[in-house]
Amino acid sequence: MSDWEEFCESNGWNAGSPEDYDKFLDSLEDKPRRRRDLAVLQFATFDEAKEWAKTNPGKSFTRNPNGPGFIPVRKRNEA
Repeated sequence: MSDWEEFCESNGWNAGSPEDYDKFLDSLEDKPRRRRDLAVLQFATFDEAKEWAKTNPGKSFTRNPNGPGFIPVRKRNEA
């Protein structure tokens, strides 16, 4: 078992879990980080993305650079 795995286990975290990695990062800061909900959103079609944008004024979307579909555009100050 690696040092990282032992460290995670001692804190009740799963070494391979992105959520538990966020918990680790939170433990380094005074306050918890905001969850990146926009990173989870992905739209298969332009129409889906357009409908999302209509219900979220001020938000925009773009083609997914990592694959098919569309994703919300994150502003620089969004975590």
